[in-house]
Order: sequence, then C-alpha cells, then structure tokens
Amino acid sequence: ENPPVGAGWMPMKVVSSIIIDLSGMKIMSNKIDIHNIVLQLTRVTLLEDKRHRDESIKNLTPISTVHEDGSIKENTFTVSKCSPKYSSNKTIIDDLITYVENEHLFNIYELMPNRDFHISLNKNIYDFLLRKSNEAKETNTWGDDNIWYNPIKEFQNWFDENGIDHNTIPSLAPDNGRKRKQRKNKGGRKKGSSPNMVARVMWIRDKYQILKDKDSGENVKERAELIASQMRKLQSEEKLPDFFEGSVLKYTTVYKYIKTEYWNFITPKE
Repeated sequence: ENPPVGAGWMPMKVVSSIIIDLSGMKIMSNKIDIHNIVLQLTRVTLLEDKRHRDESIKNLTPISTVHEDGSIKENTFTVSKCSPKYSSNKTIIDDLITYVENEHLFNIYELMPNRDFHISLNKNIYDFLLRKSNEAKETNTWGDDNIWYNPIKEFQNWFDENGIDHNTIPSLAPDNGRKRKQRKNKGGRKKGSSPNMVARVMWIRDKYQILKDKDSGENVKERAELIASQMRKLQSEEKLPDFFEGSVLKYTTVYKYIKTEYWNFITPKE
C-alpha cells in the first residue's frame, strides 16, 4: 500500500523517473485549463447544499482523495475534497464525492500512480493560485476579501500538514518540452471498478431500497446509519459478505453512495 500523503515523499529527481512521458503525449499547460478545474471543484450540485455554500472560488479547497475506482462519465475521475476551514465548516455532498472532467488530465490520471497524481494535481492548482495572488498584488487588489485569499491558505496548510514541499513536486503540465523517462504499464489502472467494489455498492443499493420499502428511517442520513450499523453487526457475527474484504464501510461512505446513487455510475473493470 502507498504510504499516507506526505509520508516519505520522494524528491523531484526520483519522482520524475516514474512519471509518464507527458510531453510525448503532447499534454501542455494550455490543454489543462486549471481555472476550469477550479470551477469544477467549487460547484455545488444539490439544491439543499446551496443553502449552505455558494459556488464562489473563495470556497476552493485541496483534493483530499483521488478515488481509484470508477468514474461517472467519459474522461472524468472522482475526487473528495477538504471541507472549507475559512469560509464554511459545513460538509456538503460535493466534498464527499465530485468529479473532474478533462480529457488530457484524465489521460495522465490513468497512467500515473494514484498518490503521485493526487499530490501533483494539488501542486498545479496551488501554483495557479500563487500566480493569481501575484497578479492581485501587482494591481493592489490583494487582501482578505480577494477570492483567492482563503484558497491559498487552504492549500498552503494542506502541504504543510502533510510535510510536503510543493516546490519539489513535478508539474502535471510541463511546458518546457523536456522528455521524461517513460515506464510503460507501470502505475496504470484499468477503467472501471473491481468486482468487489461493484458488489459492495450494489449491496448498499439493495439494503437502502429495502429500508425505503419498509419506510424505515426518516431520511437518507438515518438510512445510511442503519445500513452502517447492520454492516458492523454482520462483522461482529463474522457474517459479513466476502466482497467487503473484512472491512465495513464508514457511515460517510454509505451516505455518499446513497446520496449520489453511485450504483447508476459504477462500472466493472474491462
């Protein structure tokens, strides 16, 4: 298993030796529109969540997880984000799971090791934020009311808390034309989710439907907790289905699957 983010992070000269030849794929910085990625990461999908948070860039936070399994549609990958510390403490469904759509970025995601991709993506976004702050300072518009002010604090804290010097992290969008050593079939991933992952999601779907049919639980959150409790009970009785691989899902994960109806999007690996 990969170490936690920030633990034993390799210096750039080592990390770059395992990164795919991005220049050979003709993936240049203008092909990965970071501003568009920022807008995707600040969208609010559910109407009820829009009462707690708007879609302002000031609410941008680092990506906390790049999910290994599944994507909602073509050229997308799913992520979880840190909840905002400085503009809102309310966690919404888009913090738990949302998707990023960009063909060129998706190509890199498929070829790079997950942990490297995750940290490098946050680095690219952070570099973009720093450029925006410099532009604001040059025009005397920098201050705590600037839309980029809180996101910079969020990203700086994320790198500091994980012990990562972002200056040592390779960029996902090199524009200097340098070739990187290519390692074919290293760190890549097959499209879709593992059979066990699919089985877990479908199990959640079935249990949720049973609770709805019986009118058990008043809302999604209560039903998610009932399902999580049932999993813990099955585990204690050593009756947990094998596709759980010995571990129960967290309540937040169950809630995420139900709220997004994840069973409509997940597909098995090819």
